[in-house]
Amino acid sequence: MSHRGSDTDYLALFDAAPDAMVILDSEGLVLDVNERLESLFGYPRDQLLGKSAELLVSGLFRAANAPPDPSQTRPNTGSFAELYGLRRDGTQFPAEISVSQIRRSGESLTIAAIRDGTTRQKVDEKFRRLLEAAPDAMVIIDQAGHIQLVNAQVEALFGYSKQELVGKPVEVLIPQRYHSIHPGHRTNYFLQPRTRPMGAGGLALFGLRKDGTEFPAEILLSPLESEAGTLAITAVRDVTDRKRAEEERSRLFQAEEAIRVRDDFLSIASHELKTPLTTLQMQAESAIRVSIRQSNHPMGPALIRKLEDMFAAIRRLSSLIDQLLDLSRLTAGKLSLQKERLDLSATTAEVLRQFRDEVERTGCNVRLLAETPVWGFWDPFRIEQIITNLISNAIKYGQGTPIEVMVTEVADGRARLSVRDHGIGIASEHRDRIFERFERLVSSRQYGGLGLGLWIVRQIVEAHHGSITVWSQPGAGSIFTVDLPLEASEQPSLKPQPAAKGALIMLVDDDPMIRSTFCEVVQDEGFNVVAASNGRDALRLLQSGTRPQLIFLDLMMPEMDGWEFRAEQQKLPELRHTPVIVVSAADGVDKIADALGVAGYLKKPIQLDSLFRLIDRYCVAQAKGQEHERSAPGTLAN
Repeated sequence: MSHRGSDTDYLALFDAAPDAMVILDSEGLVLDVNERLESLFGYPRDQLLGKSAELLVSGLFRAANAPPDPSQTRPNTGSFAELYGLRRDGTQFPAEISVSQIRRSGESLTIAAIRDGTTRQKVDEKFRRLLEAAPDAMVIIDQAGHIQLVNAQVEALFGYSKQELVGKPVEVLIPQRYHSIHPGHRTNYFLQPRTRPMGAGGLALFGLRKDGTEFPAEILLSPLESEAGTLAITAVRDVTDRKRAEEERSRLFQAEEAIRVRDDFLSIASHELKTPLTTLQMQAESAIRVSIRQSNHPMGPALIRKLEDMFAAIRRLSSLIDQLLDLSRLTAGKLSLQKERLDLSATTAEVLRQFRDEVERTGCNVRLLAETPVWGFWDPFRIEQIITNLISNAIKYGQGTPIEVMVTEVADGRARLSVRDHGIGIASEHRDRIFERFERLVSSRQYGGLGLGLWIVRQIVEAHHGSITVWSQPGAGSIFTVDLPLEASEQPSLKPQPAAKGALIMLVDDDPMIRSTFCEVVQDEGFNVVAASNGRDALRLLQSGTRPQLIFLDLMMPEMDGWEFRAEQQKLPELRHTPVIVVSAADGVDKIADALGVAGYLKKPIQLDSLFRLIDRYCVAQAKGQEHERSAPGTLAN
């Protein structure tokens, strides 16, 4: 039975529809179809009229006339059931169907638009596979905040099954404290949907698992257009590990910043403390030298003892400052070695001479067994530190008992230094601890010190690729043994010779007390001295004809500092070969000396023995160079 009648406008619209169209009566029988339906199903129109809709789509009429389901997001469309079309040739296809109910001439009719959903189904399946393959937890929600789809990563991350989440409000995945504000944020997003991260402005985001635990989350929102309207794809990532790493990096940065501030403070404090210490130490040591030369004076012996006590206290204070600076350098891995040929026997004897007053005062009897020179290639300053710390420990804990110091060359190309005391000793369970930082096994009130000495010794020894061991028994004393590789160093063929008296020495330092003391001390030893308060004044003196055999140069000075002076000196042919010794309390002065290309360095406070050794070394070299010039007139003068 045809339902076309004479309504030509109706016929034109019906046949021009892009989808396959069918009209059913109240019994579910076909009243009319358009050409698109004939093409889709393969039936001619006259074979369908009066036939049941079941011929085309099983369940179509029942679904179209079922009571509306309030939970459906798209009522009266093919999404309410999975229906399949059946072609004349027997093949099936997924059908996307939209239906509407109308009344015409008092009769209730159903109009259905049918579309082959094969392509869309393939696209949907591909989308689902992509969603499952995503590395993040993916949650798709509608504008009402209901979850429409989730992937397997959501199940793994939150602990819910897909069936437990689909249709539920998304707030089930959000901590309770955010429930009141989240709907407003969601509404605002759908007003201007775009791809963006959630939590703009630094808002901390958290997810809520099924077991009630929370985790910090990173969330990315993207809009998805669908037949049901705009949806939101929410990518959720657990960033617990990243947050933990960021917190660790932050703590590390704060620790590094604290270390940098500490190092800066120690460097400044070292310079400020060692500048007056330099003056005190030089004055005390010079006064001792003068008093010894005038020992026939009635006050001579008593004065010498007082000066020696004062000098020992100054050295003690300087040593404590050095230990704090060494702690900073060693902890940061910045210890550098300035190696040169060195006789370990002679160096040990020299250090012991510096302890003679303290040894006498404490009643220790120190015996040195070093029958032959032991030459090696080591850092003189650091080797003196090793010997000083071991001797200081032996005196401190020996309590007036004998001390034996031995220097020998042993097999495998090694030098051995051993220091034995007969003091309180160390229990076996504590022997490893004594080489740790700030480690003390006895009361600091009774014995004093920072607990850094042996730790520093071990670091220096290991930097020389050596080893240190200890044997000890409570009440029987201790033996500290240091082995150092000789590194195939050869014994020098020439011994240093004393510098000729009258050699001209220049000091460049901005501290007036240091300049005054330096001039007085050096002149007392028979040398001539010229001093300048900054690099600019020193250059004027040199350019006006002053020709020192050796220049001692401070680094931090006004107007022109040590770096600038050195650069200007190198530009002048008649001055560039004059040896320069950097004098500074700055941390890393050895590296600074290397960078400046100078002859050497002295650390403040200055020890006169070290000072005069450098004068002897370089003034003798200058004198020999001048003699060579006189014997070879064609050579250039320095």
